[in-house]
Formats: sequence, structure tokens, C-alpha cells
Amino acid sequence: MQWVGNTSGLRGEVTRCYAAAGLRNPMAILKDVRAEFERLQSANPGCDERERVRRYRADILPRFPAVLHRWFTAAFTDPAAWFGARVAFARSAAVWSAVGHVIGLGDRHGENILMDKGAGECVHVDFDCLFDKGLSLSRPEIVPFRLTPNMLDALGLWGYEGVFRRCAEVSMGVLRASRETLLSVLEPFIHDPLVEWKRAGAAANAPPPGAGAGAGAGGGGGGDIVSTALGAETENVEGVRTVQRIAQRLDGFYNVGPDALLRARDDRAGRAGLTALEVKGQVGRLLAEATNDNHLLRMYIGWAGML
Repeated sequence: MQWVGNTSGLRGEVTRCYAAAGLRNPMAILKDVRAEFERLQSANPGCDERERVRRYRADILPRFPAVLHRWFTAAFTDPAAWFGARVAFARSAAVWSAVGHVIGLGDRHGENILMDKGAGECVHVDFDCLFDKGLSLSRPEIVPFRLTPNMLDALGLWGYEGVFRRCAEVSMGVLRASRETLLSVLEPFIHDPLVEWKRAGAAANAPPPGAGAGAGAGGGGGGDIVSTALGAETENVEGVRTVQRIAQRLDGFYNVGPDALLRARDDRAGRAGLTALEVKGQVGRLLAEATNDNHLLRMYIGWAGML
């Protein structure tokens, strides 16, 4: 652990940008729209999703204008410094996005992403929600990383096209080339008793008091611990599955595994998820998922996908 100096939270900087533009505090706006937002989320499952997204875009998003570009013009008044900061932000955001997706890093709300006030880079903190734990929340995090309107606004006129996409592709390529090294680093976590692998729903499926070992749904789901050999180390079934899922991502498969149903609901997404993609195809799919308004609409409102 270390202190990250000369940084400020993304959400705080967005709030200051709102104030500088003469706009209301976005957190106050968030409270105003909460009931409306949650009504859209809880609409009849048979409701036309296109209509739901249309209402989200027409009634919710316009109340949250993207303003993060103002942070760069205010913090870096020299044109060369401004340009360098913007490029540094795009590169760092792309690297964090690629790595975060592969290792299942969630909880990427605006207070867990910091802005480096000297260089313009973004810095991620708080890695408790790791190894796809975000998919086990009551409101699952179904986007691979944070690429919300203000993040796109900070990238400039072309959004994620250009520097961000190219750096994400390079990062994913490096991760794939280092596949065995990365997996060897993750492997010990399977045997670490301090790592919490138990997923949501495991408690509900747990065997009743007094039940024998192996009782419960599946007999090996959730956070079950199994022995690899007599007197040998133990390993966690869910940990094994998670590392396998990470390996699949490094092989170009998009979220293949038991959590596939928590992704997009359209058939095209399901078919693409069963195909090994090249680096460019995998990054393109991640970008589409991260900026999909239908997915952002399904996120917990405190994550503030509209900011």
C-alpha cells in the first residue's frame, strides 16, 4: 500500500467542473433523478429495451452534461502541457481498462479513480472488488470498465478512437503475450485462505446446519474449499473458476463462463462471447460494452454511469 500524492478524485473534479460552468452539483441532480432512474431499471422485463434506452437518453442523460475537458484546460494552461496531459490521461485510462477487465476489477466509481494534477494521468485505487466480485453484487456491474460520458469527454473530440483504442490494443497484446506469467502470479490466490472468493447466492445455497460436506446447490459452488490431496494444500473451487475465466479472456474469449448471462442480453452478444477474438476484435467489443447505454442504465445509480 502507498499514498498517491498530488491527486484528486474523479468525482470531485467533475463536481468542480460543474461549479465552474455554473451548473448544479451533479450529486444533487443524481438525488433528483434517482426515483426516475430506478423506475426505468425495474420496468417490466417485457418492456421494449429500445424504449427504455430512449427514455434514459431523453430524460436522464441531458441533465448530466459532460464537462471533464474543462479540468485539463484549467489545470494545464500551456498548450503543450495541455496536450501532453490529455495524451497521458488517454494512455493511462486505456492501460487500466485493459488490465482491469482481464483481472475482473470492479467498483470503478468516481471516487476510486484519481486524477494526477501534475501529469494528467488517471490512477485507480481500492482493489477490494477484484476477480469479478462486481458481478456478484445485488446490482451486477455488467460493464468491463468505466468509460462514461465524462471519461469520453476527457479523451477529446474523437472519444475512445485514436490514442485510447490503440493503447488498449497494445496493453491487451502485452497481457496476452505475458499470459503464463500473469496466471502464475494469480495461481497462489486460489490457495490463499485470506482471499474472499465466496460469491453472491452462495449463502442462499449453503447447506442447512448439520448437513454433510458437499450438500447444497452444486456441491462445489460458491466459496467451497476442496483438498487437492491427502495432507496437501486446499484450493477454492470458485478461485479455480475465476482464474480459468481470466485465462479465457487472455485467450480472446469474452466473458465465457458461469457469469455469461450477466452480460448483454441480445443474441449477438451471446454468440460473440463464444468466439475467440483477435486483440482488435476483443478491444472493440469491450469498448462497445463499456459505452452501451443499455448496460449503463442497469448499473447501480451510485456508480453514476451518466457522469
